[in-house]
Amino acid sequence: MPLAPWEPPSQVAVALQSLLDQSMPPEQVVVSCDGAPPETLAAVLGATSLPLELVVGPGGEGVGPVLARGLHACTQELVVRADADDLSLPERCEIQVAAMQA
Repeated sequence: MPLAPWEPPSQVAVALQSLLDQSMPPEQVVVSCDGAPPETLAAVLGATSLPLELVVGPGGEGVGPVLARGLHACTQELVVRADADDLSLPERCEIQVAAMQA
């Protein structure tokens, strides 16, 4: 999940909750930040029970380098990309992983 410092914390919290509610729970959630997250976003990230790994870059890079850095931190064979404003249906990961495996 790429994360910009201006993302609304409430929106990020809902996006993370939608990942937590998956029928196929994620084994790893990598959040790649474009610079250090502000205190309000850091609090949201710290409050989740997801297996979250935070990767912080220098800032001002843009989404391409932020995504690349996050992908390098992924330890799983299959990756489902989610954005900070995605509200994923509970079956999203299960459906996408089945499609990738097929």
